[in-house]
Amino acid sequence: AVPSELLLGLAIQEKPVHTVAECLHYADIGDLALEQGLLADENQSPEELAALVEEKSIFPVLLEKIPEHFRRDIPLLGKGDIALLWEAVRCMEGAIPLSDAFPHSTHLLEIKGYLYLFAQEGQLWPVFPEELQPIWREAMTDEALLERLEFNQELCAYAGALSNLYGAYSPEQFVVVWNQHHKSKITEEQAAHSLSEMLYFQEYYWLDEGLIVSDSVISDDELDELLSETEDMPYYMPTKSIIAQYADEGIYDESRPELQKMTAFLKTVVPDDVPRRDDLELEIIYCCKEEMHSSLVAEMLARYRFPLEDSQAVETFNRLYQSLFENTRLWTLRGDTPLHYAETTDQRLIPFRLPSVVPRKSKKVGRNAPCPCGSGKKYKHCCGV
Repeated sequence: AVPSELLLGLAIQEKPVHTVAECLHYADIGDLALEQGLLADENQSPEELAALVEEKSIFPVLLEKIPEHFRRDIPLLGKGDIALLWEAVRCMEGAIPLSDAFPHSTHLLEIKGYLYLFAQEGQLWPVFPEELQPIWREAMTDEALLERLEFNQELCAYAGALSNLYGAYSPEQFVVVWNQHHKSKITEEQAAHSLSEMLYFQEYYWLDEGLIVSDSVISDDELDELLSETEDMPYYMPTKSIIAQYADEGIYDESRPELQKMTAFLKTVVPDDVPRRDDLELEIIYCCKEEMHSSLVAEMLARYRFPLEDSQAVETFNRLYQSLFENTRLWTLRGDTPLHYAETTDQRLIPFRLPSVVPRKSKKVGRNAPCPCGSGKKYKHCCGV
């Protein structure tokens, strides 16, 4: 894959060098010192940081601490981080550029000072410093360390899967699921400690007052709303196969028959020349997940030039959407699907239904008048764009 403009922009615009000491001459050692815990207050001004860097002679301290902290952090690395470091070794040995296959890990390891990126002629060249490679190779032959690494990665996979299923959940629920699936049991305290240790080296969850919260929950208000909606709702107990699916795919699973039918239908009604047409499937999944109001979904479909004036297309969409919705695992049901929830509680959740025929837009609608599609926006900012 071609590297992203973001990574190319963040890379050092120089010929690659090979040691930590050489790389630090180009890196922002103030930021590295913060990431390595060598500067106390991350709210200090740039001038204060610059003074501290100069005063405390951070450069030689970083030379000592980066290898020391790398050794400490290896058991906490994710699968993507491990794969990226092996890829960096391969690139350096073969003098080949780095792809953009691991964007999260690339950024994560770079800001820790464990990997450095150099950019030349639109290509990324990774540097895994010479001081760190012996530590890495020794760790990759240490059976006890590798067992700990494997355990931590599976723990993180479970945390990510349950974050996708529940949105927010307790360490107690994590332990219930884990212990049901494993012979080696863990306690709530062990789970909380391990998940806290791995917090930095993953992108799935954050911790808030005893809760494990999906990284897709972006604010305290959103979390409070979710907790209020699910206060009396029991947790759905996932199988191992569901854990594997939701750890890898999250909410987007191309093998779901309901999604395959929706995808096939959309290909027949949405024009080929619509920009980013493939994004429509993912947007519809999010509509299901968020139980979005019909007017917002209609607005979204209009952006993709879905034929809202065709009654047959609308009715087919409604039928397929209902099937997709009923088989989508919802945070508001704590991981259950509306279909299974209805079977076990006799409480049926009905998704929105678009009108059979959406009224044709008048060609005489003023640009500042409300849009006839019902979005609530002005015509010039909606269908009149």
